Amino acid sequence: MSQDGIRDARTLGKPKMLLLGFQHMFAMFGATVLVPALTGLSVSATLLFAGLGTLLFHFLTKGKVPAFLGSSFAFIGGYAAVQKLFVDNPEMNWIPYAGVGVVCAGLMYVVLAALVKAFGARKVMRFFPPIVTGPVIICIGLTLANSAINNCEANWWIAVLAIVIVVSCNIWGKGMIKIVPILLGVVGSYLVAVLLATFCGETVEFASVNVVQSATLSGNLGSMINDAIEPAAEALKAFAAQNGEYVTNISMTETVTSKVICAFGNPSMKLFTEEAIQKIKDAAWIGLPFAMKDTVFSLFGNCDLGTLGSAILIMMPIALATMVEHIGDICAISSTVGEYYVEKPGLHRTLMGDGLATAMAALFGAPANTTYGENTGVLAMTKVYDPRVIRIAAVLAILFSFCPKFAAIVSAMPTATIGGVSMILYGMISAVGVRNVVENQVDFTRNRNIIIAALIMSLSLGITFSGTGKLVLGSISLTGLAVGALVGIVLNAVLPGNDYQFGKSEQGDTSVNFKV
Repeated sequence: MSQDGIRDARTLGKPKMLLLGFQHMFAMFGATVLVPALTGLSVSATLLFAGLGTLLFHFLTKGKVPAFLGSSFAFIGGYAAVQKLFVDNPEMNWIPYAGVGVVCAGLMYVVLAALVKAFGARKVMRFFPPIVTGPVIICIGLTLANSAINNCEANWWIAVLAIVIVVSCNIWGKGMIKIVPILLGVVGSYLVAVLLATFCGETVEFASVNVVQSATLSGNLGSMINDAIEPAAEALKAFAAQNGEYVTNISMTETVTSKVICAFGNPSMKLFTEEAIQKIKDAAWIGLPFAMKDTVFSLFGNCDLGTLGSAILIMMPIALATMVEHIGDICAISSTVGEYYVEKPGLHRTLMGDGLATAMAALFGAPANTTYGENTGVLAMTKVYDPRVIRIAAVLAILFSFCPKFAAIVSAMPTATIGGVSMILYGMISAVGVRNVVENQVDFTRNRNIIIAALIMSLSLGITFSGTGKLVLGSISLTGLAVGALVGIVLNAVLPGNDYQFGKSEQGDTSVNFKV
């Protein structure tokens, strides 16, 4: 395996190396900052740990693999599921709990790396064949689709514009334009929204009702009665004593008014909230990238163990998809550069680098990391394969993370822009799952494969869209995706006829790549 290209960028001179570093940062930027915009995580922390995670990855892989680690789209559904655990306790911060879950997911990479080192990739990957990973990936995208539609409803015109830009750049774009369609879709629709807000915008007030305090009373009041609404506590005690088997939800609500700038004053054409604009004005130019309240360390001495267990079980199964994605990305980079990185420095090193970078990011409230296909596209376009230019991009991302003003601008992104871009991204995730099954030529004339795929998809989607949206086992809650993935892995191991061989087809091995 050999490819022509520049292996030592120092021969180009420092100015060109810096320019190439900016190009790689530009390639990863749109997708990386979109994840915190979709999930509510810190943009600054995301950039900081994308940079630090990339440098850690390069250290563990001996500086040989030209890969950039950016935010993973696969975990977006996991973050949304963890947030739902806190619907009844909106005052609690969900980010540290999600962080612990992602740390555990990152450590799964380390476990897989050890297994690969001990037994070889081919033996280990028999437990994660496309008949398991494909349906799981399909369900990840489908469970997110409704949130994309909800975001688009803020302003369908802006959402459709974002979609048109992304599709146009991806299909008809040349060179760098084809590599960064997400970034261009975000920037283009954002700028149009700014113009509309400036010249045609009018402020419209929207009212919403929020539950600010609630309590559940039953015959066995226990400690719950002590958490009841203070002004009515005595009356509630008396009522519950007389009606021991009666269960009721007691709640207090407040009406919250928000001011939103809408195009032509039309409530169905929302652009920006006045609060977001004010945050841009107030944000400092230089500041720390993360807040301690969002870190995992904030849970020490103040942690709900049941909720923490649920968060871990939500996040860990997602690693099943992202580990397969990682292996595919390393194979794709190997093919592009002409170096077989699966053997040298070794798949166990790349897996460990990705996993520890993900765990490090999650500890400080940043999203999970993953190797980025966008940067592989830049490698193919420039023919400069020196990992040093990737490390320059990592340092640039770290520098940008210390600018709260920039983070506020990203956070103010119109909801419809997020909806339009995420509609493509979420559909793309499911399409990648289909591609994983097709390109690995999974035989659906075999009953074992039909049964495995059927149970993974029915459990994952059925539980997700059920009344409770989860499977409750005591104090632990399991998402549909977690149940589906676990059942799929067990069935694949138990049912006879597993004939999957990793490394047999390069096209199949590289089929999982969450890249537009």
